[in-house]
Amino acid sequence: MTGNAGSIVSINNSVGPEGSYSFYPAIIPALKATAITNGIGLQALNTTTTCTTAASVGATCTTAAITLPVAQADTNYRIACTGKGITNVPTIVAVTNSSVSQFTITIAALTAAAASFASYDCLVEHN
Repeated sequence: MTGNAGSIVSINNSVGPEGSYSFYPAIIPALKATAITNGIGLQALNTTTTCTTAASVGATCTTAAITLPVAQADTNYRIACTGKGITNVPTIVAVTNSSVSQFTITIAALTAAAASFASYDCLVEHN
C-alpha cells in the first residue's frame, strides 16, 4: 500500500479485495505526558539510603528506614524498586512497608563478594 493522506492508493496482493481506495489518516488526539506529582495514589522517588552485604553468598542486609515523599493513609500500598549503580552482584529480595510513611529494602549477595546498590528508583502505589 502506498500513498499520502487524501490520495488514492492501490492495494495489491493483500488480504482483502484489490482496488483503489481513498486513504485518510486516523485522527488521534495529542497525548501529553507530564511529571508525576507525588500523592497518596502514586509516588515516584529516588533514594541513596542503602546497605552493603557481607562477603558471603546469600548474605543479606536491610536499609535504614526510607521515608515516602507523602505518607499513605494505611500500609496497604505496594512498592517496586530498581537498584542502580551495582557493586558486585546484589539482588533485591524484599521491600517491606514499615509504616504509613516508611519502608525498607533488603538485598542479598549472589556471589562471595560484598554487594550493594548505590541508589534505588522506586514507585509507590496505594491499593
